[in-house]
This record gives sequence, C-alpha cells and structure tokens, in this order.
Amino acid sequence: MSYAFESYLEALTERLRTPLPGIVAQREMAPIHRLDDGYDPFPPGSQHAAVLILLWPRNPHGVAMPLIGRPEDGTIHAGQVSLPGGRREPGEDYPVGTAIRETREELGITGAEQRVLGVLTPLHIPVSNTVVIPVVAAVPAEPRLQPSTQEVTAVHVVHLDRLHTSRSLRRFTSAGGSIAAPCYLLDEVVVWGATAMILSEFFWLHRDALEVLGEL
Repeated sequence: MSYAFESYLEALTERLRTPLPGIVAQREMAPIHRLDDGYDPFPPGSQHAAVLILLWPRNPHGVAMPLIGRPEDGTIHAGQVSLPGGRREPGEDYPVGTAIRETREELGITGAEQRVLGVLTPLHIPVSNTVVIPVVAAVPAEPRLQPSTQEVTAVHVVHLDRLHTSRSLRRFTSAGGSIAAPCYLLDEVVVWGATAMILSEFFWLHRDALEVLGEL
C-alpha cells in the first residue's frame, strides 16, 4: 500500500468518526421531493440491507471503487447500476457483516481482507421499503474479481476524482412514473437514485479527507 493511500484512509477514517453530512449531502443527488420534510429514514416495518463502498488505490494517484450492473430479472432494481450489497440475514453482524458477505458473493473478491473504515447515513428506499446502511472499507490494491454470473452483469470501476464533474440531470422511469433526477454519467454508465445519493454523501467525506491532506 502506498503511503499516500494510507494517509488518505487515515484522514477518511477520522472524518467518518465525526458528524456526517447526512441528508444535506444525499439531497444533492435526490430526485425532486424524494427527501422532503417528513422523510423518515426508519419507517415501521422496513427491511434492512447494507452496501459496500470498497476503496483501493489507483496509480499513480487517486482512489477507485466498484459499482455493479444488476441483471434484468424482473426485480425492483433490475438493470440498474448499484453498489454491491443486499439484505441482512438472521443473526448476521449488521451492517458490516452483511455488506462484506454480499460483496464477496457478488464480486468474488479473494486475497486481502477488507479494512472497515466506518459507515454512512442510513437511507430509506420506499419502493422496496428497505433501509440501507452504506459501509466504507478498503483493500491495499485492486482486487481480483470473479463476479457472480447470476447477480452481476458488469463491474464498473469508478475513479472518485471524476464523480463531481460527471453530474447531470435526466429523466428516468420509476415505480411512480417518469421523473427528473440528478445522476452521474460515468463512461456512458448512468448512476441515479439511492446509489447516487449514497455516493453524494461519500464524496463530501472524500473531499474533506483530501482537504486535510492538502490535496484540494
């Protein structure tokens, strides 16, 4: 692991221990009215899930992470680009154990253990009535991936320094009809909805860590 990446992880870990930007950052990439007053991140009867933001160093400098394409299988989030993750299993260490187990199942990661840095603000997804907690972890180098052919159609490696400049606005088809929503356009991959809201909050923390290191 390079010294620069280790310093970044230390700064990011310290930032994750302080109050998070939460809904203010999530709202930057939320569809109109998605997080209006009255939004409840923990509604009664909701299910629980976790996703993983897995970081690794990108040469010569920078940080990368994977997103996955979901299969067109008729489920609620079919065909979307998302973070690896899924539903909590009974008795499971949540959210960390859930996020890591699901990511291993979906991406087939082998080698170095994931170093957990912290968690982000929970986000409720109304269409599935699921509360998602994002977990942030890191590995010392780009891992070898063997994605599940049943759960993953593609792996998209995202360079974090591109997120801010890739923001756009498009119309999407949702359960409630056609909506306008912010999105990230990454090499023709469109990221919107809950994944974009989670990445928005993480980018705030990423930027804060770089500022501590004097990289901004």
